[in-house]
Amino acid sequence: MTAIAGRITPLHRRLAVGPGAAMLIVADVATLGFITLGFEMVASRILTPLFGSGIYTWATIISIVVAGLMAGYFMGGFIADRFPTFTFAATIKLAAAAYLIVVFAMTPGGLVIGNEAVYCDISAEIPHIERVEPDPGLLTVLREAIPEALVLPIGTSATVGGSAGSPRNIRVEAMEGFAVLRACALAGVPAIEVRAISNEVSEGDRSRWRVGRALEAISDALPRLLAALAE
Repeated sequence: MTAIAGRITPLHRRLAVGPGAAMLIVADVATLGFITLGFEMVASRILTPLFGSGIYTWATIISIVVAGLMAGYFMGGFIADRFPTFTFAATIKLAAAAYLIVVFAMTPGGLVIGNEAVYCDISAEIPHIERVEPDPGLLTVLREAIPEALVLPIGTSATVGGSAGSPRNIRVEAMEGFAVLRACALAGVPAIEVRAISNEVSEGDRSRWRVGRALEAISDALPRLLAALAE
């Protein structure tokens, strides 16, 4: 409620809606902060395995969220001044909810093209090869074929949940890439590693792994990869 000229005016009268609708608006505004924080945490879980959890990652997440809120407040106030009805506001909320459902349904697992295969399980102080680069020509072709894919070093480790010897710059890990690329290099066969992310490196709970989504992502990209390699 708000005090105007020494008198308190109920919220539902200020909004020209019934008491029930006014309470619904209050509940909606109260939950927006929790939802926004939830999106920030989801973004951090997506970006941390790839870019780490340093200040630059969090500064990027927070800046994007604040910029979105600022734009939303400005546009919302502009529209509310011209269409000050509860029905119009409810329609916007419904459209936004429908959009989020569509985005969730259409989001596949992330794709990664390895620009380097790094073996993470050897720590002995003897000469050994621990890094293999893919064929440069294949790397160029695949970057053009799947431009949405990240290009990062991919670690090879037999340890589920990440190897203790993994370099700090390794944000993506698998179990076979280094061996395959090393064998191909010895045989003179061009090779490259492409992965679909199914889980965080540190996530040991397999029930949280999105293997199905990762398989869908790599299956969707495979025709483009084969077509690009055939050219």
